[in-house]
Amino acid sequence: LNSKWLNNPNFVSSYEIGPYVYFFFRETAVEFSNCGQIIYSRVARVCKSDNGGNFLLEENWTTFRKARLNCSIPGQIPFSFNEIESTYYDNETGTIYTVFSTPSNSIHGSAVCAFTLEAINEAFSGPFTFQPNAASAWITKPNSSPEGCSEVQSSLIRPGQIDRYLVDAQRYQLMYKSVEPVSGRPLFVQGKTKRLDRIVVDTVQGRDKVYNVIFVGTEDGKIKKLVNLDGMDNACIVEELCVTPMHKCDPLRTLKISKKKNALYVGLPESIVKVPVERCHQFTTQTECLNARDPYCGWHQLRLECTTYPEDPLEVEVWIQDITGCPIMDNTVDGKFGEWSNWTQCSDPLGLEACMCRYRDCDSPAPKCGGTTCIGEYQQVINCTGRPSGHSGPGTAIDNYRPGFWGEWSLWTECSAPCNGGIQSRVRDCVNGQACIGDSTQTRECNKQACSEVRRPTDWTPWLVHNVSEDGLLMQRFKYICRAQVPARDMVSVGRMKGQFKFCPFSST
Repeated sequence: LNSKWLNNPNFVSSYEIGPYVYFFFRETAVEFSNCGQIIYSRVARVCKSDNGGNFLLEENWTTFRKARLNCSIPGQIPFSFNEIESTYYDNETGTIYTVFSTPSNSIHGSAVCAFTLEAINEAFSGPFTFQPNAASAWITKPNSSPEGCSEVQSSLIRPGQIDRYLVDAQRYQLMYKSVEPVSGRPLFVQGKTKRLDRIVVDTVQGRDKVYNVIFVGTEDGKIKKLVNLDGMDNACIVEELCVTPMHKCDPLRTLKISKKKNALYVGLPESIVKVPVERCHQFTTQTECLNARDPYCGWHQLRLECTTYPEDPLEVEVWIQDITGCPIMDNTVDGKFGEWSNWTQCSDPLGLEACMCRYRDCDSPAPKCGGTTCIGEYQQVINCTGRPSGHSGPGTAIDNYRPGFWGEWSLWTECSAPCNGGIQSRVRDCVNGQACIGDSTQTRECNKQACSEVRRPTDWTPWLVHNVSEDGLLMQRFKYICRAQVPARDMVSVGRMKGQFKFCPFSST
């Protein structure tokens, strides 16, 4: 396979849209093969009516074109996210939402960019860029057939043009202009260690406008709900959750959305989980409901509860929202126990059967924003008058079972970390008995203040073309001194930059 067509590609997705099929992938950028390697993300397009050429390009596409997808933070030296990870096509707006990341050996970061079909097709109608030979610079070539799929219909091509068209199709595939994102910058940037790797998008009717809500998955198994607001450079994180029990956060294999079911379908290593796109019921007061800034949720002034958009048009007037900024996250909520479960058969603390147990959780509400956790029993056990495990005879009283009571808690242990959050623990003993109901150990967070800033250098970036002359290429690369602590949770912070130059002469042969 000619590397000018595809160069070690990694395909991400494809979509059949109108007369075309679009492919999204990343590959080694052939335009920089003379001076190092760099990965670029591409969109390619072929016509569905393309049956290949006659003799020349036989059994090969004659309409294959590709262009770079540019997702970068603008500036004097743009910060680029070059590696595409996932896409979602919104056919209602003709927009492709994409997740990009940086290379694993560079500054860790991820971004969400949106591209319109109009911008993609505009790039495919522009000029080509090509390299006449291995020693020359890349130059531009006007596009002699920008009209789309009509050029593959031989009946529309005048005699004598077919051979020239096939020669051009064999030689020119890469477009000169990159596809730029909506608004010229990413919708969302995350500079933390764990990268984004999945994306789906929903359209939500709000009180005053329609919102595009973006759900992104992270490589450590979390799902973030984002909303992009007018006038803001970075989308707001409305919610972040794990979908597995005990907040284990298993890695996500797939992330799909059903707008009819109003649900996400999350593929995990051993199961599929259905997750509602909204959880308005968790906000029990008007303040909590409005401060959540969730486009799905609003406060119903007649029903006095947080609900989704009313189905009855007459109720819209009494349904209020406040989506004017990112969620207000500083409302401390202390945890409270929910209702006890029904009594069920269980084993007592010694492993003896025929006890009765009931349970409750600290979820009404769960602690938030530094609020205290619940203090008290999570489990109760009574009527331990059954038989030992494996005994098939009638139940008898357990004469040697003697319940105890808890002694005083010990002092808290030393915090496991001096800053950025650690764990302390304390223990208590079961006194005057064989077993006690409850926990013998408690833990809590400590030293949650941020650590002092530490600056560390990154590796050099790949060599990039700085200037082109008749004699060769002037290449440039950078290294950054980065702050270990990111001051804003959604931004990559670069402290100081150092650059190097080298000259790559063209070969004389």
